[in-house]
Amino acid sequence: MRPIVGFLTLCMGIALVGAAAPSPAPEANLPTVVVYPFGTSGELKPAAGLQAEQIFVSTMRSAGGMNVIAGGAGVKRIDYPRDAANYHADYYVSGYMTSLGDSVALVEQLVSVSTGIIVFAKTAEIGSFQDATAQALSMHDAVLAQEAAYNAQIAQAATPSTTPSPKPIDRANLGNLFRHHSKATPRPALAPSSKPTRGIYVVRIDGDLSGGEITEGTQALLRALNDRFAAHLSSAPHANLAAEANSICSSHRDNTIASGRLTVGSQRHGLFTRTEYAFALQIYTCFGAVLATENGRAGSIDAAVAAAARRYAHAHPRNF
Repeated sequence: MRPIVGFLTLCMGIALVGAAAPSPAPEANLPTVVVYPFGTSGELKPAAGLQAEQIFVSTMRSAGGMNVIAGGAGVKRIDYPRDAANYHADYYVSGYMTSLGDSVALVEQLVSVSTGIIVFAKTAEIGSFQDATAQALSMHDAVLAQEAAYNAQIAQAATPSTTPSPKPIDRANLGNLFRHHSKATPRPALAPSSKPTRGIYVVRIDGDLSGGEITEGTQALLRALNDRFAAHLSSAPHANLAAEANSICSSHRDNTIASGRLTVGSQRHGLFTRTEYAFALQIYTCFGAVLATENGRAGSIDAAVAAAARRYAHAHPRNF
């Protein structure tokens, strides 16, 4: 077993003691999430997947705002939807781990129990206990983001729209992975929402991270803005956006331009430190003027970018 894999497994074993506590009494007004043991391959033994599950459970419980349940180790993946429905859960978390050189590749998914749709997915490379807890916090943030979007849709459903249009969903359907779906009562259908006529051109962000992380941040920005606006990826380079705004927009003068800068640092939490990403979002008009700036911080790139995008959407719901 490689040294870093052995160290990661040891750290997970240390966390196991605190994570094995019985589930607290569920609160009816909070979303419920079931976390299942992560699948393993390569040099990782099944016990590492169970320990990863318990790190997620312990971390997500500590962060608060939801009921978190540890799923049974004997439940088969194909039965996750039915088992989670038995807990009256809103979501379940599943994943897969494999050794990757001197670290571990972790694939994690958040699935809606009522629809069987993956609502959040991420692949990360972890090499320490801090990395594992950061991924758990990212999953915690994803649950809260889904609940916030759901509640916002309910509020919007109460207000009739004069020009309704279906909201696009760009997520993978699990129908080809499971033979059956949960029989839990689905949440009520929501009224379709309309997007503002003003669109947004998303230009590749910059920052002091790797090219892959910059690409991940750009894609996260496109997804986050497209949830509320008609967002389009621009091929323009991240240079002097104020000077290039005219050519980026071309004849679509009513649109805006979005980009930003992504940085990474560390935050201390008790005895441990965890990675924290910061994203500075900038929105320009097609005339080169700065329309707005917003900031987001979180334990993952997706969550940091999404936080800044949500702030912009809240302050500028019509994109101007």
